[in-house]
Amino acid sequence: MEAAEFAEKLRRCAPDTKKLEEVGLSASEAHQFLLAFQCNRSTSSNVTNSAGDSLIDLVNLYDVSTVEIGPITLVQPIVEQDQFWLVGRDEVAYVVIDKASREVLVNELDTANSVTMRCAENGDSFLSALLPAACFLGRCSYDLELYQDEEAKASQAAECAELAGGNEYLDFYNYLLGAE
Repeated sequence: MEAAEFAEKLRRCAPDTKKLEEVGLSASEAHQFLLAFQCNRSTSSNVTNSAGDSLIDLVNLYDVSTVEIGPITLVQPIVEQDQFWLVGRDEVAYVVIDKASREVLVNELDTANSVTMRCAENGDSFLSALLPAACFLGRCSYDLELYQDEEAKASQAAECAELAGGNEYLDFYNYLLGAE
């Protein structure tokens, strides 16, 4: 999935403000929550060479400062390490792109080669898998039945893993969606 398509579809899958207010959020809280679904084209561009990677394009060309999908946030500017590009954070680790393989990983950068989860075969497939996860989590924000439906979470995680490149990425999407 290309960066522009991800940005547009993410914006479109944001929950309706009224639904958020119906579950108890104030108008201000609902507005703040909806910022997680916004990544507008940036007026400035970072210098990291994307080499055809849509995830790098997204972080370089869009303001992703408010994007939050479950525990995942994207970072700007991209931080270049020896083996990785750091493109995001999770609550306790970093989302990185391996420079050699282009695989997206969750990695503890303070320890060499400490991959904790594999996310996607590349940035394009990561965006393809992250979008339905974001939309699902958006629906969970106002639909308590869906939020508590372990079968729905597991099914959505499996769909996301397939989009990411296969079953080897399932642990990450189970984690992202809170599937048990």
